[in-house]
Amino acid sequence: MSKLRTPRLSLTCFVTGFAWITRLPVPVWLILLAGLLLTAWATSIAQREHENKVRARFESHLDRLHDEVQRRIQLAEYGLRGARAAFAMNPQLGRDEFARMVQARHLLREFPGQQGFAFVQRVERGDVAAFVQRERAATGLPYPAHTQGESADLWLVRYVEPFEPNRGAWGMDLGADPVRREAVERAVDWNLPVLSGRITVAQDPLRGVGWLMALPVFRDPSAGTHLTHRDDLVGVLVAPIQANDLLDDIPSFADFLIDVRLYDGPPEEGRALFDTMESVDSRILQPRPDRFAGRQFTADRRLQVNGRTFVLRAGSTPELEETIHGIAPSAIGVAVPGLLLTLLVAFSAGVLLQGRSRAVRLAQYMTADLAQATAA
Repeated sequence: MSKLRTPRLSLTCFVTGFAWITRLPVPVWLILLAGLLLTAWATSIAQREHENKVRARFESHLDRLHDEVQRRIQLAEYGLRGARAAFAMNPQLGRDEFARMVQARHLLREFPGQQGFAFVQRVERGDVAAFVQRERAATGLPYPAHTQGESADLWLVRYVEPFEPNRGAWGMDLGADPVRREAVERAVDWNLPVLSGRITVAQDPLRGVGWLMALPVFRDPSAGTHLTHRDDLVGVLVAPIQANDLLDDIPSFADFLIDVRLYDGPPEEGRALFDTMESVDSRILQPRPDRFAGRQFTADRRLQVNGRTFVLRAGSTPELEETIHGIAPSAIGVAVPGLLLTLLVAFSAGVLLQGRSRAVRLAQYMTADLAQATAA
């Protein structure tokens, strides 16, 4: 029997409750509406604050990446300045001394991405044969002077260390490549460390992209700048840097929540150097302005390093964006108490107002009964 009465009892409770709700006074409905609107407003604010916190996290990670990328690019300068100090003590630094100087450094740990150190000497085209003969006599090896074009001078790699991994760069004419020549000559003209534009790193078997850092060496360490001292030039120290080796682990500095692409110059020109999502093809330019289209957060950061402008373009990863999809925990923490408080206040107001209404009706009935009794 109890099983048969349960549905009827539930229906009766529902009908009674619905009838009670429909009889709620207008002030109760106003309280309920105001409370719901206030709760929705507070919840939206909490949701926006959560999104702002995620954006701030993105910006903070990007700032860390900016600083770390700039620090790593500048590492080669410290090594080149150390090598120049050795030439300042001995301008006639020989091949063996140069090799021992480089071997004393831990390239992989101190200079990640750097393929080695090289010493480049300027040679007039008419003096190339004599220069090659002297180098062969000094090393006992055939010096391979690789050049092309008809420029008046060559910038030949005289020393390069570590030698075996960089044998292909030995005898290379940096002046045959306009990008390398511009960097070397600008470094000499200004007596400052200079970064080249994007190049294909000759020593890299994978032909990856990177850049060259150049630092001149003069007989007088206090030489001035700007086209006044080329006759005092001993040579130019250079460090080829492979971008992918330098920056391969950079996403870990942002907890893998940001994808980045590093450009040499404006991204619209497409000279990409490094990408966390794919390998950069050294044979083509890759403008791809919509690389981060559809990402929740995107931003650019400019880096000025040794006379070169880089652009670090970043976009949020799906892992970061998942944290702002749906209702934030902070918004739930506002919505649930707000909703419960609204219902409690509305219910309390309804009970009070209905109780007052019943008391008024009861008083009216009693007054009416008293008046009838008196009249009788």
